[in-house]
Amino acid sequence: MPQSTKSPEQTSTGRRIASEAMSGETGPSERRREPRYPANDPVEVCILESRSERVRGTILDISRSGLRLELQAPVAMSVHLEIILPNRAVIFGETRYCRRHSDTFQLGVSIDDVYFAQVPSFRHVEADVLSRYLVGMDLTILEVMQIRDHLTKCSACRERATR
Repeated sequence: MPQSTKSPEQTSTGRRIASEAMSGETGPSERRREPRYPANDPVEVCILESRSERVRGTILDISRSGLRLELQAPVAMSVHLEIILPNRAVIFGETRYCRRHSDTFQLGVSIDDVYFAQVPSFRHVEADVLSRYLVGMDLTILEVMQIRDHLTKCSACRERATR
């Protein structure tokens, strides 16, 4: 039987990382590019590759480029989804991962596009709201998506966000 060339410390770290990956937990070594905003918003999810099957789900958190979704059934990677926040917005995205979490499944979804039920205002984002957006605090899912959309269109606000 081949022997491992890893030290006991490397082996236990590898097991811990593998365990976190399987459980969906994140450790202190995780380095996200963007802050995540906690959420608990019910949504309707249309799985576009399966003859538009619709299922109920919950958005658990959201960042500028993605979200974490909880569903009752697994969804394969690279599947295109339409995520409907009733009377507020429709999010189009693609699954990046799907992990079992107790009796549900958590999906990582990269956001491709967002359509709002009402046209968002084109006013500049206020300084305190922009700072909360940048650190991932005290905003609703709709506010996060609207600011994200605004920053793609407004160079002045985008510049303020990068300072």
